[in-house]
Amino acid sequence: MIWPDADKAIRNPWRYVLRAALTVQVFALVSTVCIALVLTVIAAPSVGIAFVVGGLIAGLPQVWFVVRGSANRAPAHAITLALGKLVLSGTGFALWFGLFPNASPGVTLSGTATYIAVAACGMVVASRRT
Repeated sequence: MIWPDADKAIRNPWRYVLRAALTVQVFALVSTVCIALVLTVIAAPSVGIAFVVGGLIAGLPQVWFVVRGSANRAPAHAITLALGKLVLSGTGFALWFGLFPNASPGVTLSGTATYIAVAACGMVVASRRT
């Protein structure tokens, strides 16, 4: 083939969208960790840990969903992917509160909400750039 990149573009037309989505997800995770570090210094280590775990509970299933959802056969399995993301998030919360029953639900959910808000704002910015 004359242009080797043309073959890749035919196989995965979503690679630019995937790159932008993964960049936004990593930015949201890093932002959540930075806020958790500030909370650790200001409040207590347990608050920072609960906050970052909340962000990870939301973020890791989202990264999995972005990677799996950009595959060529993903549209055929959209419901399975969405349910898989929901199960991963639910399992994360169940494990966290099952292993650490004294963890603060408010702080954990705040970490989750912060991750979701940063990721949503990042996706809006990324969509305006393309």
